[in-house]
Amino acid sequence: WIPSTLWYHDHAMDVTGFNVARGLAGFYLVRSEREMQLAEIGRIPALLDDDGKINVDGLGNPLDLGLAIGDQLFTSTGAIFYDFLDHNGRLGNVSTVNGVVQPRHMVERRKYRLRILNASNSRYMEIRLSNRQKMHIIGTDSWLLPEAVEVRRFNLAPGQRHDVIVDFRGAPDDLYLENIMRQDDGRKGKEIDPSRRISLMKFEITGPNHTETGMSDRELIRGYKGQLDPALSGNQEGEFEFIPREQVHKRRKFRFERSNGAWVVNNRLYNPRRADAVPKLGVGAEQWTIENSSGGWWHPIHAHLEGFQVASLDGGRIRRE
Repeated sequence: WIPSTLWYHDHAMDVTGFNVARGLAGFYLVRSEREMQLAEIGRIPALLDDDGKINVDGLGNPLDLGLAIGDQLFTSTGAIFYDFLDHNGRLGNVSTVNGVVQPRHMVERRKYRLRILNASNSRYMEIRLSNRQKMHIIGTDSWLLPEAVEVRRFNLAPGQRHDVIVDFRGAPDDLYLENIMRQDDGRKGKEIDPSRRISLMKFEITGPNHTETGMSDRELIRGYKGQLDPALSGNQEGEFEFIPREQVHKRRKFRFERSNGAWVVNNRLYNPRRADAVPKLGVGAEQWTIENSSGGWWHPIHAHLEGFQVASLDGGRIRRE
């Protein structure tokens, strides 16, 4: 597995959302050798040092932006409000990026990598650019994709991440990152409604167009095992491969439901002193079936510290080529 954009947050029982709303979360970036090679040949944006290596001096990378998008609930005095007795999910009344209300960022007319995280408690987002231009997703959650995926908009659940390449060449001087998902309560998104767009962030675009290669749909990122990438030194082979079914040595099912206003998994409340699954290292893969029977809730679930492959969704198998 090749790490990409990770994020950490507080996990204290019953106060996780409260503490995250106050900023106890952040990005943790892990760059792989292949990622550095892709940056060195200009396939993905990165600021390079004089020796052609990615600048990782801790001062930030102006072509590689981490954007933690959230919504906050403020009182009339400007204090952050959090209701511990509201179990329907917390929706804010103000959008923020990296904790800033109505942020703006100056960019040049060239490619940028936006590491976009939905850092909200319960808000779902349908993200697009205000001029409806195409973007390219190169990574989701913790891993780079085999190929870039060309989109004009994409959905993010709370805790979900997408790494997106945006080419600002030819864009208007002012461009906005927008959310067009309508949502009335914390249970789920209502509908995609472009007429009720929420501006999340403003990009102020300056200067002439840079001369660099653009990105295309299905352009190689990690690539597939057995597939050669002639642009990399030594005509390198791709890294992604599907987990063979014969490696699956155990199958587990997790059923998520609401019970008396609380969440239960397999009809059991959370208990920090109990482990419901104890996978063993070095014996193969496990197949987890996750079922949401929560009566109209969209329940986001994310696994920590381990990679996974989605085999099927709502009964439909994921494409395997």
